[in-house]
Amino acid sequence: MATTLLAKPFLRPVSVVLLAALLALAVSAGCGKTNRDLPEANVPAATATDGQSAAVSDEPAADKSAPADVDPQQLLSETIATYQRAKSYEDAGELHIDYVDPEGQSHASPVIPFSVALERPNKIRVHALQASIVGTGEKLYASIDSLRGQVMVHPDPEKLTLEALVPDSMLADAMRGQLGVPLPQLELLLSDDPIRAIVGEGAPKMLSDEELEGKQCHRVAVQGPHGTGVLWIDVQSKLVLKVEFPSDEFSKAFNLAEATIAAVFKGAEVDSSIDSAAFQFDVPENAKLLTRFLPPPPEPPSPMLGKMPEEFSFADFRGGDVTQQSLEGKVVVLDMWATWCGWCFEGFPNLQQVYDEFADNDKVAILAVNTDEVTVSDEKVRQAFETAKLTIPIVRDTQRAASEVFQVQGLPTMVILGAEGSVEDYHVGYDANLANTLPKKLERLLAGESLAKEELEKYESSLAEYEAQEAEALAPESNNDAD
Repeated sequence: MATTLLAKPFLRPVSVVLLAALLALAVSAGCGKTNRDLPEANVPAATATDGQSAAVSDEPAADKSAPADVDPQQLLSETIATYQRAKSYEDAGELHIDYVDPEGQSHASPVIPFSVALERPNKIRVHALQASIVGTGEKLYASIDSLRGQVMVHPDPEKLTLEALVPDSMLADAMRGQLGVPLPQLELLLSDDPIRAIVGEGAPKMLSDEELEGKQCHRVAVQGPHGTGVLWIDVQSKLVLKVEFPSDEFSKAFNLAEATIAAVFKGAEVDSSIDSAAFQFDVPENAKLLTRFLPPPPEPPSPMLGKMPEEFSFADFRGGDVTQQSLEGKVVVLDMWATWCGWCFEGFPNLQQVYDEFADNDKVAILAVNTDEVTVSDEKVRQAFETAKLTIPIVRDTQRAASEVFQVQGLPTMVILGAEGSVEDYHVGYDANLANTLPKKLERLLAGESLAKEELEKYESSLAEYEAQEAEALAPESNNDAD
């Protein structure tokens, strides 16, 4: 059952998908915006506002201003050694995504923070947008924002590794997202081949040095399968202060003119003293400790399903009423909509097709129930349908039956009543397959079947299966055992 509740006209699909991809990428990189100031107005993605070069593509060209006395391979080796011999590490970083859309408009993503604190051999805290991991030295806890009520717990490994840190596929997905970009600092701290994992395996090339927040940085470009990545390495500390991720694949996927994806590791330092509170974890009240994450439990159907609604009536344009009693003995489709609801009009052609199919069946009534305020004129409501070339009968919800009787909280919502008047189907949101699915439902109801009974039985079965999986995954620890 769809759960999307729309209270405003819908966004166009390209915008929605692109925004989702940006957020998914933010999860994958586990971080927020770059160190540069967010522009007050849109700035082209390739514009260098902190002295950085535009995003590099294909094989990086030789930079005549690069320091001649620095060997890029040796610099990367020294950087990796700095991380892997460090006894502790901590940062508080940000990811920033700039892109120019297919129409040439420039956009900047919101600030997305991330952080890592590590104390060898096995204490760690990671925040990567949707995922959090805490290793206390005795136990390893993890949580995912979208799975509230679940906490994964494992014994802390004697030595931290990437495999031990992320032992669950759902946790890995929450940390890395759709594009699979890892957290660079974790790769540097724990991986055997971190540069390849972060940006690629091409031959490194030096670019010109740049200053970042008062620190002089060597910049190393590395060609990878999805473009060129650039690492900004502090000349003094040999710590990575910034990573410009390869973005070719992202740009091509959405036909973007340009895209710049960069993470800045603010406050990055090694071998400093870290407050022990950083490695404590408090299990949320009522959360269940599990050995693995589970998908969300099945969503319960509408509480209206299978029940008789309270008495209701709607007003037609002729000054009459369409009442519960006048619909007795019919299978009734009530499609709740409003003139401002874009998704409603996206779905109406499908409903019109079904209406035309059953127009001559006096055992079926299909009504477009308009939920606009009574201050909206009948003429405006009627004109909306005429403009859309729709002939589905319209009734006005002057008595607020949609919200008070049918508990509608978002539009569009479709309620189907059986011939005896009970709620047999309840669907929230746009249904692209309505022209195929609705006739089948109506035919079944006309044949005397109960859709509500089947749906409720299916939910109970799914819930029982989920509860069995939960019992199997339940960790032996109690909530009071958290460190």
